[in-house]
Parts: sequence; structure tokens; C-alpha cells
Amino acid sequence: MGRGEFVVSVLREDEQRPQLKGTLEEAMKQVVRDTGIEAEAILSTIRVREVVRARALYCYLAKERCGISGTQLMKQLRLTSGAISHLASQGREIHKAK
Repeated sequence: MGRGEFVVSVLREDEQRPQLKGTLEEAMKQVVRDTGIEAEAILSTIRVREVVRARALYCYLAKERCGISGTQLMKQLRLTSGAISHLASQGREIHKAK
């Protein structure tokens, strides 16, 4: 690709990328509103199915809408990188099904 074509392709990709919108607090409020699970439970280490689903949705929204890194979520939720990736993937499926 020539330089001009490369620049155009990068700009086109950037336009197709979803724009980040929202804060972690807004993401948490949405998850609480959508699931009925309180923020304290989502941020805890509780392993009840409904709480884990809410936590998964939170991970997905935090990464996709807020641009939060997996590392930041690892620290906040006290989980491994693999657990965060798994939750975010589950959260994507939950969000699609809504």
C-alpha cells in the first residue's frame, strides 16, 4: 500500500471503531439497573450465578464503552487476567442477548 492509501485505511478503521462513552460509574449504574444486583456484590468475590453474570456484564461494558484495561479491572475486582477475559467474553454474549 502506498502512503496515502495506508493513511486512508487507518482513518477508515478508526471511523468504524465504536466511540468510547461513559465512565465506570455509569457502567456500574447500568449493570445495577439492568440486573438488580448491587454494586457491592458485583465488586465482591461472591460466586453466585446472578452476581457473576452481573460482574461479566460490568467487565464487558467497562472495557468496550469506557476503555478500561483488563489490568485495571484485575486490580478493581481482584481477579486474574484470564478471569477478566472470560467474564468480558461472557458479558458480550449477555449484552447481545438483551
